[in-house]
Amino acid sequence: MAGPRRPPGKKPRSDGTSGRDPKKLSQRVKTARGRTLSSTRWLERQLNDPFVSRAKLEGYRSRSAFKLTGIDDEFHLLKPGGRFIHSNWQFLNSDRLRRRIQPWDTVGLDPAALEPGDYLLDWRQGGHGLRYVHHFEPDELTALAHRAGFEPIDGFYSDGEGGNLGLYQVWRKGFPETERP
Repeated sequence: MAGPRRPPGKKPRSDGTSGRDPKKLSQRVKTARGRTLSSTRWLERQLNDPFVSRAKLEGYRSRSAFKLTGIDDEFHLLKPGGRFIHSNWQFLNSDRLRRRIQPWDTVGLDPAALEPGDYLLDWRQGGHGLRYVHHFEPDELTALAHRAGFEPIDGFYSDGEGGNLGLYQVWRKGFPETERP
């Protein structure tokens, strides 16, 4: 009998383990009235994501810092001084979207266990769905950029009602050591 199937390109770990720490307990999400099984599973994955835990341990506000550094480490897409545009959804700038904010007890979570700026939005279109979002303030994005080795050099708001639902920042890779935070 063949062993368990794995996606193409996935290699087994050399130590024969799954890579998960068996001592680390995963956080379970309580069922909530009206939430689908797929929403519950998504929330559990989000809460048990090792990059989220690592980000908290290393003082990052988001796991996206690992995405930036990981992409650059693997593909070397940006040379020092290279630039890219970072966009961030500013949903709190919309009265309509603010009305979609749901209480965390809807999914059985204690708000004290979450970061400031974490929100749960009602995200339905003819059904029931929830979406976890984090609202980044401009100073949070600047700190994230610095920790990931970038310097924000320009920024502007655009898109949506009132032209302020998207915060765009131009980030430059690397900056002189004398200016490093």
